[in-house]
Amino acid sequence: RKFFLLFIFFFISGLTFVQAQLNRYYFYAKTQKLYERGDYSGAIGAISVFLEYQNEDEIALYLRALCKYQLDDWRGAQLDLDQLLTRKPFMTEALVLRTAVRNQLGEHTAAMLDIRLASELRPNERDIQYMRGVTHFLLEEYSDAINDFTATLKRDPEHLDARLNRGTAHLLNGDTIAALQDYMQATQTNPYASGPHINMARVYYAQQKNEQALATLDKALELSPKSGQALLIKALIQHDLGRKERAIATITKAIEYAPRSSLAYYNRAIMYAQDGNYDAAIKDYEAAAKISPS
Repeated sequence: RKFFLLFIFFFISGLTFVQAQLNRYYFYAKTQKLYERGDYSGAIGAISVFLEYQNEDEIALYLRALCKYQLDDWRGAQLDLDQLLTRKPFMTEALVLRTAVRNQLGEHTAAMLDIRLASELRPNERDIQYMRGVTHFLLEEYSDAINDFTATLKRDPEHLDARLNRGTAHLLNGDTIAALQDYMQATQTNPYASGPHINMARVYYAQQKNEQALATLDKALELSPKSGQALLIKALIQHDLGRKERAIATITKAIEYAPRSSLAYYNRAIMYAQDGNYDAAIKDYEAAAKISPS
């Protein structure tokens, strides 16, 4: 999500409010300020006032779509981007954002059409290569994803997401050694990030190296004490080791820090059911189903 923030500066940098003649730049700047504060609803309200009078303004449509994306309003963002790209089909920033939107909607084949066009328009753009790698990954085209993430890392060896995603692509491609190498490298290039340790712990857990996984998760939690992902995996390992009460306490903390984690609710429901606490289990199953109906 941080990636798309770059596009705002691409549009806005150098623009100032000129009172009567260039009123649009006032709305652009106001929307940018609200966006930077994380007030995405306020930003949508600001730019929508301008769109009432200039409903085909490409920059305004893009900015509103960007804010909707941040609010997980995928369909709303797609509507704005479809309108924009009908008028400007080769606007690279909009193509990349619609790629992300379509991926969130599970429309990965359509997303690939957008990102391929964007990469043809800007073949040397690092972030476009990265997004193409993400789309290959979601299409389960892991070798192609690895190639795109590798190209991204050649330009930026400290690109954390590219490093972690390449490691996971290696893992899903059957190369556990290469996956662990990427995760380990990520701990060196990004020493204050918890993600590499969490990914390594997942591999150790899958290999049934539970104590090694727990030690790795403790490192992750030193860096990010409120990591719902790390706490969830730790709870599963504790459960497997027969530490049931501790597992429920840990997964409850995971839910506290990540209340939208359907997987945490689902697994706590299993733990409650195994413990004979069926009322609590049903409540957790219902919570998980409400978050992830599918």
